[in-house]
Order: sequence, then C-alpha cells, then structure tokens
Amino acid sequence: MRQCPRLEMPRFSPKEKELLRGSIDFIGLNHYTTLYAKDCFHSPCPSGGDHAIRGYVNTTGHWDDAAIGELDTPHRHHRMNYKTGIGSSFTKATLLF
Repeated sequence: MRQCPRLEMPRFSPKEKELLRGSIDFIGLNHYTTLYAKDCFHSPCPSGGDHAIRGYVNTTGHWDDAAIGELDTPHRHHRMNYKTGIGSSFTKATLLF
C-alpha cells in the first residue's frame, strides 16, 4: 500500500502499535451504498480510474451485470418511502410542539 503515490496511511511506532492492540471495544458502521472497487494502479482499468486524483481505483455500481448499491432498484422506492415517512413525522412533531 505504501508504494502508491500520495498515500496518506499513518505510520505507527512499535510502542504505539502495542498501545492500540486490544483497545477497540466497539466499531459502529453506517452503510449507505455499495460500490465494487477495482485496483487500477496494478491492473488495467477503463478511463476514469487510471488517474491519481481518483486514487487509482475504478468504482462501479454493477457486478456481473447485476446492479449493486445505489443502482439496486430502478426507482428507489424504498428510499422515497423512508423520506416520506420522515417528512410526515417531522410535520406531526412541528404541529404538536
């Protein structure tokens, strides 16, 4: 990883590594979308992923002709229903208080 240009990975001393070992009690993850990423530093990629500004990574919302992530539904009804529900809840709360 450190061979890639402009990579900003931190370096830890042996003492810092020891202090970090076993120190994580909880890891929370918010997952909003999925993209398939292909290494473009060591592999050929289509235009767009072959530049340092993009991190030498090609991302796509498809895998083997199947949509993943944001492209998983053509109209994204589940996202619109969620937003509609949040909006009506906000309106009710505003009227009550």
